[in-house]
This record gives sequence, C-alpha cells and structure tokens, in this order.
Amino acid sequence: MPTKAHETINVTPHSAGRVASVTGVDFQTLSDDQLGEIPKLLAKYLVLEFPNSYITQEQQLTITRRLGEVSGESADHLRITAITNKGEYGDYELDWHTDGYFNKIGPKYGILNAITISPTAVKTSFCDMLGLWNDVGEDIKAELRGKVICNDTVFTQYGRPRGQNQPIGEHFRTWPHVEHPVVHRDPSTGKEALHLGARKWSFVKDVEQARSDEILEKLWKMVDSGKYTFGLDWQEGTMVIWRNDILLHFRPKGDGLTRLLDRSWVPGKALIAA
Repeated sequence: MPTKAHETINVTPHSAGRVASVTGVDFQTLSDDQLGEIPKLLAKYLVLEFPNSYITQEQQLTITRRLGEVSGESADHLRITAITNKGEYGDYELDWHTDGYFNKIGPKYGILNAITISPTAVKTSFCDMLGLWNDVGEDIKAELRGKVICNDTVFTQYGRPRGQNQPIGEHFRTWPHVEHPVVHRDPSTGKEALHLGARKWSFVKDVEQARSDEILEKLWKMVDSGKYTFGLDWQEGTMVIWRNDILLHFRPKGDGLTRLLDRSWVPGKALIAA
C-alpha cells in the first residue's frame, strides 16, 4: 500500500507562536501529494520552516510556481529577490508590514531561503492578525466591518518614491493609494483577520480622520505589545514559507554583518471582505 504524503512528513510545532519545523521533505523529488500537505499545514501553523534544505534558486522558483498552481493562481512572472541588510535597500524590513501591501493583490505566501546568516543573526518577527482581531474591542469591530484600509502607493514606508510622480498636496489622504478590506476572511478556515498593510500613510476610508487615526493607533499598539508576535531564528540552508495574507512581519537592525536571503512570492487573490 502506498505511503500517504502526511506519513512521510515530520512536523514539530515550536513552543511559542504558530510556527512549525518540517522535515522529511526532499524538494528535489517533491511529489504532488507532499506538496498538497504544505497549504494544509500553513492553514494551521501560518509559518513553516524547513531546516537544512539548501535549495537552489531554480528549486525555489519551482516550489513557488507549484504552490501557486495549488492555490489556483497563475505564476508566470516569478522571480527571486535578494533580501539583504547591505546596500541602498538594506533597511526595508525594519518595521511591521505585509509584503506587497501596496499592490491591489498581494502574495498569499512568502518564501525565504537563507543563503548567508551572521553568527548573531536577528530573528524575523511575525504578528498573528487572526489572534489580534479576536481581541479587538467590539465597538471598534463594529466600526471596521465593511470598511477598507487605504495604503499609500507613492512612497515606501521609509519615504523612498516608488517611481511615480510626486503627489499633489501635503496630506497623504489625497495621494494615490490601494484599498483592501480592513477585516477579511481566511478562505482556508473561514476565520476573520485584520489587515493593516503598513504603519505609515494609511487610513480607514469613510471614517472621520481623527477617529481613523485613533483606531489605527490602538491597533498598532496591539501589534507592538508583543502579545500576538513570535520570532523565528535563522540558520543557513533553512527555507521558510509563511502566510503573507495573515501575518505582519519585520526584523530588527542587527549587528550589521552580512545577511542574505532569497525571497519569492506565491501569487494570491483579492482579500475577501468579512
């Protein structure tokens, strides 16, 4: 009798946070059945780490493409992006954000492959927006249901332009922006999650400015509280897949020694308003 896919995969939950270590997966010979277990595990744990994978860029792109097909999304324009603490963009991960928050449709999964990690490597921190939303006060929940959050698309959260013309007017509410449901439903579980995108230059549409600022300040304080966050330690050769549609993430500045990871994104779908 053939061995079932889940019987060949070993899953060890971490003691804190919704993250698990996965072993028993050979990405050179990854079967469709084994691949199909990954979305199921991500629905439960949100972050999966695959220690000692040592995959190539070609293998990473293959995994990304196949996970996209499993998710029912086209993956025709996949690429590897070097994520490093060196160079002009070395500080792009230093505050909470969702990857691709400035796009109408962001990635469902993020994939990072650790190439070079310093001996005193910093953790990547994740914030569980399912758990956080559960603890939001009922008054704010009532105000946010059916609303959209607007995130600026002109500048990065560090003030660098994204190649667009400078916006007219001093107030970011008048700038070009992207809209997402501030409360959305996880299609894999039916549970509700909060979407913030990024901290800077955001507002809740159709809510008075002062009240929007007040609500967002309260929500970001919950993010910063640490109650809903968990960290992931890095080792060279580790590959990590996470639910980008459910989690915020960031890393601290660290020791300045070279850090290099290869990132790819699995295409997502528009967030489903709750």
